[in-house]
Amino acid sequence: MKADLLRRPAFWLALSAFFLPIKPAPVNLFLLVAVVLVLGQSEYRGHIVQALRRPDVTWLCVFTLDLLATYAMPDTDQAAYLDFVHKYGRFLLVPLLVPALYRNEDRGMVLRAFLSSMGLTLLLSWLIWAGANPAWFGVHADSEYGIPANPTVYKLHITQNFFMVIAIFYWLQAALDLKDTKPAWSVVYGLVVVFALINVFGMVQGRTGWIVFAVIPVVFFARRMGLKGLIAGLVFSVAVLALSYLFVGNVHERIDKGVSEVLALYHGGQTDTSMGERYTYMLAGWSAFLDSPWIGHGVGGVVKAVSAFSLQRGVEPFANPHNQFLLILIQSGLVGLFAYLLLLGLQFRQAMQSEIGARYIVPLMGMYVIGNALNSFHYDFAESMLFIYMTAAVGLPPEPSNV
Repeated sequence: MKADLLRRPAFWLALSAFFLPIKPAPVNLFLLVAVVLVLGQSEYRGHIVQALRRPDVTWLCVFTLDLLATYAMPDTDQAAYLDFVHKYGRFLLVPLLVPALYRNEDRGMVLRAFLSSMGLTLLLSWLIWAGANPAWFGVHADSEYGIPANPTVYKLHITQNFFMVIAIFYWLQAALDLKDTKPAWSVVYGLVVVFALINVFGMVQGRTGWIVFAVIPVVFFARRMGLKGLIAGLVFSVAVLALSYLFVGNVHERIDKGVSEVLALYHGGQTDTSMGERYTYMLAGWSAFLDSPWIGHGVGGVVKAVSAFSLQRGVEPFANPHNQFLLILIQSGLVGLFAYLLLLGLQFRQAMQSEIGARYIVPLMGMYVIGNALNSFHYDFAESMLFIYMTAAVGLPPEPSNV
């Protein structure tokens, strides 16, 4: 039995998923083992071509190769291009991972590994908030991170809160699924959800997670009430954020700070804070897009394209505008954005073809759509890898009889 488990690529993907919120080196190592096992075993290797016939996977590969083909564009900086090759090139792993995630038990094993790691992150975050020494857990603390005022663990607050909201969705789903069959476990998962919500809104300073949280009530309300539920879920999400602003100091402080930073920049002031920088990134990125609106400046041309505007505003030229949609507009223009939106649409259609996909994958896709409007998650390692695992599992094809 143990030997069979070690031959299953999903086992190594699960180990990779466990380390995703912790450290990149083990993620890459275990991912490599999984890919080697897929390529080395005919019962898995034989399904790679089948995976490539999935419309979303086919289009993902076309979209990726099109992005990488922009090397010849005049604004390309070779070092920046190679950096993005490394990041966007990960998409090409998807057809190699689809065969490893054919079975529900394999997909479940990978998901449970990720949630276990997020449970560990939640526990350690609470301990740091309570005053425990972060060094006990191998956490590097400085004046901003890994401290009681912002108890991040192994990732920055953007990643930790985004991942924690994803975990909240699955833990809440588990609590609801088990309320009749295993009520004790349902209570346990419910308590974990409560502690995770307090962590996201009351402790960690990750504004992205607060916005992405809106997906959860929208999903659960819509399932029960249809279109009315969708509207009710949006209203509920706005109410949660409003109440958090009124009564939770962490939320109140971060929102007020962000608004004041944007207002200062709008009136010609200077700021070097994160929200002020993002505002400048948005203006500089939009200016670069208008210079070449149809085909963009290439994946390696972002820095050159934004340099004039950003330097005028006192911000160093950047390669990442912290908005995936804007980043694609700069790199490949409206053509590229259309291709990316088509990819998301194909993924959504593929997931909706099965009950499991609609129930467990579509909400995660919604979180990525919102998150990518606030960050460039295909530029960031952990978020990019989770997107790849999601894409590999999104089709939920019939279980092959010979695996």
